[in-house]
Parts: sequence; C-alpha cells; structure tokens
Amino acid sequence: MLLWGCAVLIMRVVFPEISATQLGWGALGVIPALVGAGVMASRRAPYAGAVMALLDARSGAHGMMLLEEERGDLGAWSLQMPRPPELRLTWRPGKGVWAALLAAMFVAAAFAVPVPETVVPPAKLNVEAPVKLLQAQVAVLKEQGLLDESAAAAFKERLDKLQGSAQGENPAKTWEALDHLASQVQAHADKASEEAFKDAQSGGAALNLGAALDAHADELSPEQMADARQTQQELEDKAFRDATDGGLPQVKPPPGLQVPPNMLPQLSPDQRKAMREFLRKNQEQLDGLNRRLAQEQLTNGGQAPRPLTAEEVQKLIQAIKDGQSKGGDKGGGEDDPLGDLLAAMGDGQGEGSQPGLPGGAGGGKGPSQGLTWKDPSAKEGASFDPKAIDASPLDLKKSIKLNESSAAPEADTKASGSSGGGLTGQSDGGGSTARQNVLPKHRQAVDKYFERK
Repeated sequence: MLLWGCAVLIMRVVFPEISATQLGWGALGVIPALVGAGVMASRRAPYAGAVMALLDARSGAHGMMLLEEERGDLGAWSLQMPRPPELRLTWRPGKGVWAALLAAMFVAAAFAVPVPETVVPPAKLNVEAPVKLLQAQVAVLKEQGLLDESAAAAFKERLDKLQGSAQGENPAKTWEALDHLASQVQAHADKASEEAFKDAQSGGAALNLGAALDAHADELSPEQMADARQTQQELEDKAFRDATDGGLPQVKPPPGLQVPPNMLPQLSPDQRKAMREFLRKNQEQLDGLNRRLAQEQLTNGGQAPRPLTAEEVQKLIQAIKDGQSKGGDKGGGEDDPLGDLLAAMGDGQGEGSQPGLPGGAGGGKGPSQGLTWKDPSAKEGASFDPKAIDASPLDLKKSIKLNESSAAPEADTKASGSSGGGLTGQSDGGGSTARQNVLPKHRQAVDKYFERK
C-alpha cells in the first residue's frame, strides 16, 4: 500500500488527466501481498511436537503425553493421564498492523490530496547576437548625430524588452519584430548614406576642378581660365548648398558663410577660400561617416569620390581648352559637360571604394543619372575594350553551408510550362524577405526611372 500511494501521487503529477478509476486498479497489488503474508505466517507456525510439549508442561504429565504421542496407547498409564488444560489464543497486533493501517491512510490521502498544476517555464529564444548588432548600429547612428537622444533611448528600450520577452514557443513573432527594428535602423542609415554620397559627389567635383586649375593654370588662356573658374564657383556653390541643406544634422556652415543661398555667388575671395576649406573638411567627415557605417554593416561602403589621376587631369584640361567649361548648370535645364566629366571621372574605382562594383553614377547631376561604364563616346560604331567584371563581394567567412547532395537528373516528361515565377504558391508571415542590395547612389536613379510617366 505504501508503494501504491507513492505511485498514485507520481501519476497524478505526471499525468494530470488520469482518473481515480484508473489509479484504483492498484488495489490488485493487495492480493499478492496477502498471499505472501500467508506463506510467511505458515512458515512461522509451530509443529505438532512443540504443541504437545506445551500441553505436557501445562498439565504436569511429566513427559507422559510426549511419550504417548510418540509410541501410541500406553494402556493403564493412559487412564491415569491428567486432563489437558484449556488454552487461550491471544492476538498481539504489534508494529506490522499499525504500519498497515498507516499505509492505508496514506493511500487514501494520495487519492484525496490536491496536486498543484505543474508549471513548466517557457523556453527562451536566444537572440543575443542580432540584438547586440542592432544595439551597436544604434550607438553608431547616435555617435554620428543621425539619431537624437530620445530616438536612441527608444530603440534601446525596445531591444531590451524584445530580448527579455523572446520565447521559443513563437520564434516567428520575435524574428519579425527584430526585422522591423532592423529595417527602421537601416532606414536611418540609408538616408544618411544617400545624403553623404550626394554631398561627397558635388564636393568632390568642385575640389577636383579647383585642384586641376591650380596645377595647370599656365596651360589655359585667360578666357578659358575665366570660364573654368566660373564653373568651379558654380560647383562650389552647389556643393555648399548640398552640404548645408540639413540632410546631415551634424554638418553646420562656418560663421562667416551663414548667408542665404542666393547670396553665395557674391562671396568675397576670403569667404570663397573659407568655403573651399569647409568643403575639404566636410569630405573627410563624410568619408569617416561612410567607413563607420560600413564597420557596423549599415552600408556596403559604396564608392566615395576620389582625387583625379594625372591622366584624368590632362583630359579635364583638354576639355576646358575645347570649350566644354562654358554653359554650366544654371538651373534652367542646360547641359553641363564639364560637370558631367568630373562626375564620371571622380566616381570610378578609386582608393577606398568597394571592389567588384563596376562603374559609377554619371551625368554630373548626382546619383539620379544612369550608370557610366566608361567614358561616353559619340562616335557611332566605336569599339570598346572588353573588361571582365569582378564577382559580387561576398564574405565567405560568414557564409553557412545549408546542404549539398548529388544525384542523377531525372527527366519529367509530363512537366507543364513555366508557372511564371519562383514565388508562386508562397504565403506571407513567418519572417521577412531579404532587402535588395541597392547602392545608395543608385536609389534615386531607380526611383526616377519608375516614376516616369
């Protein structure tokens, strides 16, 4: 019964749905227990000789009863045998009976005592790695002035709450929340990358033209130099407006250049010199911002404008001699051949650019123009040297092999035509799709292409 009571308690805890009737079948264990007790009691019962010796001692026969039991009738001696005394059997329960009663009470209590429901803590979902990455990205955006204190604190609070409540029962919900936060962080980084590229593009064109004119002033006539300097001033004004238009909050104009945009063409030579110094420092800050964002996987590095090579400088001087510096972008939709050439030159595969990304944004109007794979040529039927394009950059150290197998191909003779895409039959939910890897400097071109009437 003690074992039965223990089994009842264990079964009620492990299997809460089990019924008392099913547990009652344990009473069948009492039958073998009684059989075993009977066998043990029969082995402990005294044999007949011991009983006769007890009667002989109680009647005072002095061994005559034992002798009669052993040899049979003793004749006259049997008639003189004293009468056997009356014996009384006394039941002494002892410890065994009390133990049995307590065991029976234990069985009854095992059936009646309430068993609390077993509470199994839910399994935790380990999201430490993506949360740490997002926290580092938020810290970088805050460090670079792209997130204010309140926005950064809100991101941190949401990440801490998400990590604390991440459960293994519904991982899709947790990963979708992480994807949502990652997309918000990435949106801030993309906006900053696009603005940084636009500012660096215009600033690089102005600085490259100024450096080329300073180094080769003796090769140009006064008229050519005047036209080129006018174009340089227009490019500097455009670069200054791009840098101080509020796209990057941390970029502030120096005190001496806090003038309305329409007053920029009227700046004094000293102010113009201060503007060039501001643009040079801003280029360094933009390059540092781009590298910092790339370190935290917020951007792929892109292609920063670079100084012109000696060959490109000679080509630029020749373009000025040919009169391509005239016209300029006056805001009326006129062509700017010199600006286009500067953008095409300064946006190539320079130092610090990401390998494997061919070409750059041409057209001189920022990233909204089409891709220029090499110098444009107006000659029809011109031949171009073939150039191998490097593969897209991949970080093989972070790649994970999912599966590999080999098998002979089998032809399906009953196959129908194409169903029109790899997303046929797919449903939403359970995660998010991968973001398209579109460089910041190309996004305006893509948007402009699809917005055409």
